[in-house]
Amino acid sequence: ETVADGKLCYNPDIFRVRNLDEARRIILTNEGLADTDERWRKETPALVAGLCRELNLRKNQLLLDYGCGVGRLARELCALGCSVIGVDISPEMRTMARDYVGNPKHFLALSPEEFDLLTANGLRCDAAYAVWVLQHCVNPVEDLTRIFSGLRLHAGFHVVNNRELRAVPVTGGSVWLRDNVDIWELTAQFFSLSSTRQFPAGAGIAPHLALCRTYLKTRDHL
Repeated sequence: ETVADGKLCYNPDIFRVRNLDEARRIILTNEGLADTDERWRKETPALVAGLCRELNLRKNQLLLDYGCGVGRLARELCALGCSVIGVDISPEMRTMARDYVGNPKHFLALSPEEFDLLTANGLRCDAAYAVWVLQHCVNPVEDLTRIFSGLRLHAGFHVVNNRELRAVPVTGGSVWLRDNVDIWELTAQFFSLSSTRQFPAGAGIAPHLALCRTYLKTRDHL
């Protein structure tokens, strides 16, 4: 069964949460080795360090946080002197992100459609990241196109994702659909691969379950 054959329906409402605790449980699920709180505590600094290293981040850069959730990574990066545009499909998550990041001078939370308007008017970010996001997107080509359009030439794009499995939220069947879309293959159609790293050890989940890959935007047009 797939979303495309009409037997299952994409369910973005799973990301429509009522409070920060619900948001945290959706953003970082219990993977068996660690619960949400432990993952949040261990994974967040490990990923921020990886982003700084792999994207060579510096103060005053403009970053795209694609699928920002409540802004757990954006908050840390804003504190380091970056400015971040967070994009998320959930209006509740975007509202929580503004409060959680608490830095309106350097953080902006937008819907995908609002971000599209900015890129149509020439906005380009210095780098982007998508952490545990592309595995949930019903049409990842659309999302990758949006990210591509929002980056300047030679910008870096850091992806953290399940190594193989997808987990698309659906109704009409199990909560999460494991389809056959290869996110890594799709991403390589848009961006040039720069580096591949295993998920950080000791960050809350088994490292062999995920990959961290950094890409570069090496062309102006698709």
